[in-house]
Parts: sequence; C-alpha cells; structure tokens
Amino acid sequence: MADEKAKLKHFTLSKIKNCEIIDKTFTPSNIFLKCIEENNLQWLNASAKTARILVLPEAREYFERKKIFSSFKVLKDDKNGILLEVNFAFDDELLNVVKAWIPYMKIIEPKELDVKLKDILKDYIKDSGKCYTY
Repeated sequence: MADEKAKLKHFTLSKIKNCEIIDKTFTPSNIFLKCIEENNLQWLNASAKTARILVLPEAREYFERKKIFSSFKVLKDDKNGILLEVNFAFDDELLNVVKAWIPYMKIIEPKELDVKLKDILKDYIKDSGKCYTY
C-alpha cells in the first residue's frame, strides 16, 4: 500500500518499473495507519460494500471449519442454510469466493452482484465451446 496524491492505494511490487527513490526518509501517515489498523477486510477500500450470502446446508460443515470471509455477520441460521451479511472491498473479492463454492453459496443481495455473477458464468459457458490452440 502507498499514498498516491493523499489517497491510500494498493500496488503490486512486481509490476513497479523504473522506480526512483527521491527521499530515503519515510514517515507514515497516522491517518492511514489508523485506517489500516481498523480495517477488517481482505482489501482496503474507502467504500466497503455489503452483500447477503446464503450458504446452503451441504456446505455448512466446510464453512464452519474454514475462515472463508474475513468480515461477516450471521443473520440467520436454520435448516435452509446460513444467511450471512458479508463486507468486502471489491466485487471480485466476493465473486471469486462465491464462484469457488457454486452451487452451495448464493448471492441474495445486492441483485446487481448476482446478475454480474450469472453474466460471468454465462460468458464462461459460451466461451468453453471454443477450441484454442497453443
């Protein structure tokens, strides 16, 4: 993470090229340090998002054993599954988890995110019939 124009951003060290160190002294911003410390998401983002996810009974045992989401609250737990309120920073952070747990995890809200997931899956299925040469 780094400060770019007074905004805390993620950077990938392996992708940085032509880096020039201008000043060898560094004093981290107390505001950024506090923000990082208080963050309980996998990725830091100024505008955290929330979704409702249903974990079906077939996946209950695995879900309870593994820490799948870094920030969530159980809203309902019954014979139909576990309804969670999940906090995340970026759509792909949540979508990648749900894709890995298909068909045992479903996005209930927001509907837009569920539509986005279904569009990704439709594109995947449509593309899977193509023949690629390497």
